[in-house]
Amino acid sequence: MSFLQLRSKHNPTQLSVSPLVTTQAVTNITSTTGDGNGTVINAGGSAITARGFVYSNSVINPTLADGVDVEGGTSTGTFTSTIPGLSSSTTYYVRAYATNANGTGYGDTVVFTTDVGGAAVYNHTRMMMGMGL
Repeated sequence: MSFLQLRSKHNPTQLSVSPLVTTQAVTNITSTTGDGNGTVINAGGSAITARGFVYSNSVINPTLADGVDVEGGTSTGTFTSTIPGLSSSTTYYVRAYATNANGTGYGDTVVFTTDVGGAAVYNHTRMMMGMGL
């Protein structure tokens, strides 16, 4: 193979890298769930094999190594996944991620706090009638 043939096969605009991902605000927050929102902006020159959200209530920049993730498909573009099993009144750190053959890309960390859980509290008012007060 000549130098010219080698050079023509290399296209620097198609280098394979980890996916480019962004994380948007968590929505529909309850005491036990929240909807993660992310976007795979660029697949990185290789097919997306997994995407989703990693979250933690103690690790500020969670990764797949932290062991808690919610999967959300295998394509580029925007995606949403419900994050289940959260504790009420707790602050969580969430990042969108996408994986291809070259590695895993993460979006920035988004912070949210779940709602207060438990039974509803009712305020009862007693009406005093006919007591001459």
